[in-house]
Amino acid sequence: AGMQKRLPKENAKANRGSRIQNTWKQLTSMSRGSILQILGLLWSHSVIGFGYFVLLSWVPTFLSSQVGMSSPRMLGLLSAVPFLTTAVLACFVGNIADYLIVKRKWAVSATRRLMMVFSTLGPALGLAMLAMTPTQATFAPLYALIALTVSMGFQAFNYPGFHAYVQDVAGPSGNAGLLLSVTNTGGVIFGAVGNLLTGVMVEKTGTFASVFWSSSALYVLSFFVWCTIMTGEELK
Repeated sequence: AGMQKRLPKENAKANRGSRIQNTWKQLTSMSRGSILQILGLLWSHSVIGFGYFVLLSWVPTFLSSQVGMSSPRMLGLLSAVPFLTTAVLACFVGNIADYLIVKRKWAVSATRRLMMVFSTLGPALGLAMLAMTPTQATFAPLYALIALTVSMGFQAFNYPGFHAYVQDVAGPSGNAGLLLSVTNTGGVIFGAVGNLLTGVMVEKTGTFASVFWSSSALYVLSFFVWCTIMTGEELK
C-alpha cells in the first residue's frame, strides 16, 4: 500500500523531468533562424522593460525637478494619465489587429510587424519629444504631458504585436509561457539597470535629456532588429 501511494508522486516527478529534458532538447536543437528570433525577442522585451520602468519610476521626479510641477495632486494626475492611455488604447489596437487578420485577411506576421512599427517608433518619438522639453516655458507641463502620453500610449501596440507574436512563433509546442518568461526576465533586468543608469546620468548632467535620448535610440534600434530578424516563422 505504501508503495502504491508513492507511485503517483514518482510518476509526477518523472513527467516533470521528461518535460524539462524535452524543452532543453528543443532549445539546443533549434535552427539558426529560430535562435536569432529568440534573441530578437529578448532584445525587444528588454527595450520595452527599459522604457517602461524608467518612465514608471522617474516621471514624478522629472515633472517636479525639470518641469516645475510642485503640487503632489497634479504630479499624481499627470503621472497617471500616460499609463491610463496605454490601458485604454490596448483594447482598441488589439481589435484592430484581429480585424486586419480576420476581416482583411492580412498575414499574421505582417500584422504583428505593423503593430511593432507603432510600438517602437511611437515611443521613440515621444521620448525624443521629452528630451526636448522646453523646461522654462509656461506650457512645459502640457508639453511634457503630451510627450509622455505619446511615449506610453504607443506601448499599447506591444500587446497585439510583441506578446501575440510570442504565442504565434511558439506554435503548438506549448513553450509560449516559457519563452515569454525568458524574455520578460530580460525586460525586468534591463529595466532595473535602466533605473540605475538614469540616476547616474541625471546626477552627472543635471537633466533627463540624455536619458530620454538614449531610450529613444534603443527603441529605434529595436525597430530595425524586429524588421530584420523577426520572420514570423514557427520556432523549430
